[in-house]
Amino acid sequence: DSEVAFRRRMFPVVKVKIRGLRPEKTYMVYLDMVAVDTRRYRYVYPSSRWMVAGTGEPLGQHTPYIHPDSPATGVQWMASPAVAFDRLKLTNNKTREVKGQIILHSMQKYRTRVWVQEVEAGACWGDLPHLVDQTHAHHASFPETTFITVTAYQNQQRTGEAS
Repeated sequence: DSEVAFRRRMFPVVKVKIRGLRPEKTYMVYLDMVAVDTRRYRYVYPSSRWMVAGTGEPLGQHTPYIHPDSPATGVQWMASPAVAFDRLKLTNNKTREVKGQIILHSMQKYRTRVWVQEVEAGACWGDLPHLVDQTHAHHASFPETTFITVTAYQNQQRTGEAS
């Protein structure tokens, strides 16, 4: 079972409107993925459905994707019509973690979570990964962002023609 390493921007892009922050405080905003279940899936073409194909791999610990506008004040976050995670890349390459990427397992189901965490005024970008503390952050999880990671598409009709 070989997997093709991918580094693709997430599509569609997750966009959120942030409200309820204290205008003068400083915050970082970040996104992570949580496994919806412990299964691996496969797509069955004749029925056009996703089916359980076995047990998936555990996600393990990973660094969340910190929004590039972090840190910013509450007034700055709330003034934005939408905070977009359009630079986020997904990968299944487990050999090294790269800034701006989240590592996921292929053919498994995930849901995005967006976190808002207050940080000290004067915190700089380089400090933020070390300041992530989900016990002191608020998050929102959106069921409509549930997805199955796919690293390759196969056209069943073309596959039969190749042999």
